[in-house]
Amino acid sequence: MKGYLTIFFAMTMSLILSLTMGLIEGARYSALRLVITTVHQTAGNSILGQYHRQLFERYGVLFFEITELETKAVESMNENFKTDVLGELLGVRDLLAIQTLSTQVEGMTLAIDGKGKVLRRQCVQCIEEKLGISYLQQIVQTLNRVEEQGFGKQESNLEIGSRRWTKRELEEQAQMSELEGTLIPSTLSWLQKEALKFLVDGKSYSTASLPNEERLSKRLAAMTEKDNTEFVDENTDWESLLFLEYLFTHTGNYRSPLDDGHLKYQMEYILNGKDSDETNLWETADKLLQFRTWINMVSILADEDRVALLKEVSTSLAAALGNTEIEPVIYGVLLLIWGEVEGVYDVKRLLAGESVCLLKAEEDWLVKSSWLLGFATPLSQMEGEWKEVQKEGNTLLPLLLEENEERKSCDETKQSKKEIDLYYADYLRILMWFLDEEEIALRFMDIVESDIRMVTGESGFCLEHYAERVWLKTKLSSDYSGEFWIQREYGY
Repeated sequence: MKGYLTIFFAMTMSLILSLTMGLIEGARYSALRLVITTVHQTAGNSILGQYHRQLFERYGVLFFEITELETKAVESMNENFKTDVLGELLGVRDLLAIQTLSTQVEGMTLAIDGKGKVLRRQCVQCIEEKLGISYLQQIVQTLNRVEEQGFGKQESNLEIGSRRWTKRELEEQAQMSELEGTLIPSTLSWLQKEALKFLVDGKSYSTASLPNEERLSKRLAAMTEKDNTEFVDENTDWESLLFLEYLFTHTGNYRSPLDDGHLKYQMEYILNGKDSDETNLWETADKLLQFRTWINMVSILADEDRVALLKEVSTSLAAALGNTEIEPVIYGVLLLIWGEVEGVYDVKRLLAGESVCLLKAEEDWLVKSSWLLGFATPLSQMEGEWKEVQKEGNTLLPLLLEENEERKSCDETKQSKKEIDLYYADYLRILMWFLDEEEIALRFMDIVESDIRMVTGESGFCLEHYAERVWLKTKLSSDYSGEFWIQREYGY
């Protein structure tokens, strides 16, 4: 009987001991998993916490340096795996005995990936909390109006007043080629400097320039590594608009210069990509002149009164020269001259801080229709044909100018109410809106690098050494459980 009790007691104790050891081992594995996850998360947060302070304070974006990233992760985890001092003094046994053997970076998302796509996404997140929705809607309304009028990327009809024009019709009637950007040298000539002084009304402007160093945009063009930007979606039009507003918030321009950067007119650099403020300002004025000239020509062609005036003047000049076949040429030249003279006047007003509506009202035009009428009247008297018209009462232009005066005044009043006052910065937005997004991001990163180097004194600062997200794969070992791997993703 005693023998049976002994066997029963032994079997019972073995079961209890097995259960106890199983519970202890399960608890140890759970503790092992918890400690490893916590320490690995702590190491990842430590890496994220070492973001570049000046980048965040100046531009509101978060990026951490990738130099010696793996070494930093291993040291941080091993430091947290150490037994506390009290446990060592009391001789407490470490039932986990974990240490980090190695860490390798499986992948990372750099600030420059996607030719600035990652940086643009953070910029959009930074600015979307600061701007009011009504302010952005007003900008969208202006940009949509520009696109509707056909001044943008897409080929579309130009609808002004009650007449719809295609770009081809306008080019044929004006006998002009498509306006393209002129080739501006890196150093302005004497004539160009004098022209720029005229446009800024003799006021002083910045002649600062970027230091002679390799730009990020040029370095990035030579890189062939694959971008790890699969998780970043393509920018929508709304995000592109937010990015432009971010640029206006964090950079300077001619009307609102930035004093603590290598360049004061940074928006002009992003638009043109030249090394000096002077050259970028000249190119911007040149683009504005072309843009305003084109708009003014469209406005002239869409106005029946101005078209009639141009036709009469060109016909009179051709008749005075004794060659009626050159009348279309004279018409196109006069149209271009009128549009460009108005364009110069518009650019001067914008650079002086005044506003210029997209489609100007009659009172805002420098060259009045009455001036051309006064010029055309004596010319018409040189030919018998025009004398006959004059004998009949010269009804063509008076009817256009007098009988429709009340209607035109009413229409202009309505139009002026619909038009939004656009200033220099607004026209910069329009020009930037139709610029390639990647080009904008690359030039902005040039500005970021240059200014951070100047502000911090870090001559070796390079954006390609900073990341937003990283995937870490770590090899660990335990004296009781052997070796194993853990992989985690960390990012802002």
